[in-house]
Amino acid sequence: MRRSATPTPGNEIRNFRAESVSEREMKVSVDYSYVGDHGVGEIFMHAVALQNDGWSSRVPGTGFPDTAISVGEGRATINITKLENTGNAISTHVKVCMVSIRDRSAFVCKNFPYTKSWE
Repeated sequence: MRRSATPTPGNEIRNFRAESVSEREMKVSVDYSYVGDHGVGEIFMHAVALQNDGWSSRVPGTGFPDTAISVGEGRATINITKLENTGNAISTHVKVCMVSIRDRSAFVCKNFPYTKSWE
């Protein structure tokens, strides 16, 4: 039996794109590969705007929005919105994670540099 020279891809987040929609919103898109090793339901892509590259530096007033993803290759688009009036802030990174609700875990995360002013 002949083996393929191309390795089987794993779970991956790549091709980050971001756009400032307004002073209180940004749109994030990533391409992904998900092999199904954490189940086929309740798998989501989450994104969070950070004031530096640490989890505890989320831009005040923003949430941790998500969109469902499926097994295979795809593109996920997420809008991060500042809902509360918490003053001005500047984010310097966006953290994007694949999350399993069943396992209650983020199993792939990637930080991307992106600077945005929030009001």
